[in-house]
Amino acid sequence: MTQTEEFNPIETARKVEESYREYIATTIHFADADLQSQLEEILRKPGYLAKGPFLEAAPPYRKDKTVTELVGECLLRACPMMIPRVADTHSTRCR
Repeated sequence: MTQTEEFNPIETARKVEESYREYIATTIHFADADLQSQLEEILRKPGYLAKGPFLEAAPPYRKDKTVTELVGECLLRACPMMIPRVADTHSTRCR
């Protein structure tokens, strides 16, 4: 039996923030120890890098028509560069 770990958004946000903090501290590295210390102190300030996590409990979008169907019904205009086949098929009919 496989054991799965529950997703904890708060713990995940903390881990992401810590990883980002470490990344910045090593990417922007000062030879001067005092400057490096100041950078790391700033990065440790609560809320400096992240102000979340923000969670949104939104229901999923309902599925409906495809882009091709919307273009076919002249509800959406197809861009020939993005969807050439669809644009060629419907370009003259929807004017």
